[in-house]
Amino acid sequence: MISVSTYINNKKMNIVFRVDAHVDIALGHLSRCLSLGQSLNELGCQVSFVVFDNNEAEKRLRQAKFSFDLSPYKINESGDCEHFISICKDKKFDLM
Repeated sequence: MISVSTYINNKKMNIVFRVDAHVDIALGHLSRCLSLGQSLNELGCQVSFVVFDNNEAEKRLRQAKFSFDLSPYKINESGDCEHFISICKDKKFDLM
C-alpha cells in the first residue's frame, strides 16, 4: 500500500475545493481549506477553489495566490450543483 503523498506526487493531481465564506457562515471553513490547499500545493498538486461571490473570500484567495472561480450560488442553493459540475467538466479536475 502506498502513502497518500506518494500517490499524489506520482499523479500531480488537479484538485478543486467547493467552499463558501460569507457573512452568514464566517471564514473558518475557507481558512482550513486554504491550509489544506497549501499543503497539497507543496506536494505538487494544482489546487483551485470555487466560492460564492464574496469580497472577503475573493480577497483571501488572491492573497494565498490560488486560482478560483466565483459562483453566483451559495452551497446547496438551487443551481449550485449544475454550476459546479459545469466548472469541473471544463477544467477536468481529478478530485473534488
